[in-house]
Amino acid sequence: MDDLGGFIVGLLFFFLVVYTIITILPYLLLAAAVIVPSFFLIRHLVRQLRDRYTLGFEAKTALVTYAAFLGLIGALIVYQYDLSWFWIPAIAISVFLVTTPGILGLWADSVLRPSRIAHQEAEGTLNQIQAELARLTDQMDTVRREIQDVESRYADQIRLRDAWSANVDALCLASGQDHRFMLVARGKIEKRIALLSIEEMRKRLNEFVTRTEKVKTESMDYMETGLLQIALLDHQTKGVTQDLMKARKGNLQSLEQKAERLHDVLTKQKQEAARTQEILNGYNNRKIVLG
Repeated sequence: MDDLGGFIVGLLFFFLVVYTIITILPYLLLAAAVIVPSFFLIRHLVRQLRDRYTLGFEAKTALVTYAAFLGLIGALIVYQYDLSWFWIPAIAISVFLVTTPGILGLWADSVLRPSRIAHQEAEGTLNQIQAELARLTDQMDTVRREIQDVESRYADQIRLRDAWSANVDALCLASGQDHRFMLVARGKIEKRIALLSIEEMRKRLNEFVTRTEKVKTESMDYMETGLLQIALLDHQTKGVTQDLMKARKGNLQSLEQKAERLHDVLTKQKQEAARTQEILNGYNNRKIVLG
């Protein structure tokens, strides 16, 4: 009898435990499903309010108003579906915990946006200046190579050409001569020479060279000799003259001055970009004030 009684008591206890588990387990699971996420959400929100944000009066008022609004929404849902009034705070708190971190993040982003835009603009301007400076550097390198190439290939011809040009100019402006007549005559000779081929120019020049004394004494022949020499030297140097070289060097100097000014602007712009970056980095080391 004792064994039978013990078996019956044990069996009743077993069924009681099974019944209790079956009855309570759904509530335990429901509680776990609510409490565990709520714990992490609350901890996340507390950390944000403690470490990341400082709420001003406006922000605090907004959060209280938002919580009251969620309570009103919860009440409407409960009334609509005829639920227990217990669900009003459950709905309001759940939605508040889920959405508030995101709302605070968006609010903080609006606070940071002016500084972020200022930094982006500073970086954009810096990139534009660097690109312009690179373009100027390429231009200067090209002009330098052109000048070096011309000086190494045509230096002697350019000097000789300039000497002949100076002689012809001096002849046109020599005292005792009709300047206007000489200039008109020079223009006619230049037009006539322009119609000649290179071989014809050389042949014509050789004719004057063989009459050295005559060339020295007759102004027109000497002028034509000089203009033929200039035309042939222009052909050899592909039209490069000392004036053109001066213009190229002047262009190079202008580019160098512009690059120097741009370097100064670049230095200032780097400082501005660093300043705006420092402002953004500062938000990582201090709380963002909301409201």
